Amino acid sequence: MHIRNQFKSKEIPKIAQQIYNLIQQEKGLTKHPLSSIKKLIKDGSVFVSFNHNSQIVGFVTRKKITTNFFEIRSWYVAPKYRQTGLAGNILRKALKGNRFNYVAATFQPSIVDIGKKFGFEHATLSDLPPRVLIHFILSRNLSSIFKHLTGKKSTLLIRKCA
Repeated sequence: MHIRNQFKSKEIPKIAQQIYNLIQQEKGLTKHPLSSIKKLIKDGSVFVSFNHNSQIVGFVTRKKITTNFFEIRSWYVAPKYRQTGLAGNILRKALKGNRFNYVAATFQPSIVDIGKKFGFEHATLSDLPPRVLIHFILSRNLSSIFKHLTGKKSTLLIRKCA
């Protein structure tokens, strides 16, 4: 399997559509518009893992919030490839060479566990710098806010650069 975050212009529509479809099908992922997925791919902010048949089997998206803060927006691995270490490999590639801070919110305990292996720690909103906090709150999906307020609570994670 190989992981890429650089794509030719002609590849972007197909990859974006595949990622969009995977997000729509996966119950635990927050939905994102196709246009924002395309923009993240163009920016090199989507790390995609392909199997030997060139099918997408996992991805991580990150979005720059400030000059030194990124948010992990989506993190997906196809069911067949879960518990194989692929989720960590994709995240490792997304974090590699970056001396940035990262924030992520998830409803999935398994993501929290993997995140901790990569230096993410539990955090509260008060742990975020003001500009990051404002962006984070304003960029939340309404369905995620409703889910958090009415039942299952999300976990906020932060990873600070050394």
